[in-house]
Amino acid sequence: MSEHKPTYRITDLAASERPRERLEKHGPNFLSVAELLAILIRVGVEGENAVQVAQRLLQTFGGITGLHRATFEEVVSQHGLGPAWSWSSKGCPDQSCPGAGKPDASRDT
Repeated sequence: MSEHKPTYRITDLAASERPRERLEKHGPNFLSVAELLAILIRVGVEGENAVQVAQRLLQTFGGITGLHRATFEEVVSQHGLGPAWSWSSKGCPDQSCPGAGKPDASRDT
């Protein structure tokens, strides 16, 4: 049986309660790991906002270390995360992305 969690959009929260705004105002030490991950995820899926998706990922993989150790295929298989998100968070599988491993000339050093 599925546990029903209240669903809300991040934009429904007061600005002072939103993860991105809290990060900007207070820094990363004032946010949970799920909130920091939600900022990277950016958007939720139907029935889950980005923070809830992040909480599910952390629970599924046993925390941030487990998520880091997960394979590309394991991450891609999670609801709400496709190859584009997984590539940006885990790197391209088998260095198959154009420019993988090469310095980004457009970035300031």
